[in-house]
Amino acid sequence: MQRFSAWHPRCYQWPNTALMNLAAPPPQQSIEHEVLEYMIQYPGVQGTIEDIVEWWILEVRIRRALKEVKAALERLIGLGWVTTHATRDGKTYYRMNPDKEQEILSMVAPNTRRVSTRRRNNH
Repeated sequence: MQRFSAWHPRCYQWPNTALMNLAAPPPQQSIEHEVLEYMIQYPGVQGTIEDIVEWWILEVRIRRALKEVKAALERLIGLGWVTTHATRDGKTYYRMNPDKEQEILSMVAPNTRRVSTRRRNNH
């Protein structure tokens, strides 16, 4: 077996991003996939790097977040932790079920800070 007397200079530098990347789980979808997803949706589109960051990536992530948040809200409604209120204009508003507040508090970080809802609670 061959022994090495010293670390390779790149391996010895801290933080070693190659080692950190091995330990970190891969992202659900890479930036490359997000760019290509947008290009597939809008054939022939072109833009600067600023356009891609400000518009393309943002739009792809918003679409994904909408799906994820909708699924999360459905689960929370199913648990009875969130209630809904539909308005005449067809919008649905979501809020914490006050009857489940203690149960919810036991599930989230104990040091979560409450924020006043006076300015947000318009509906």
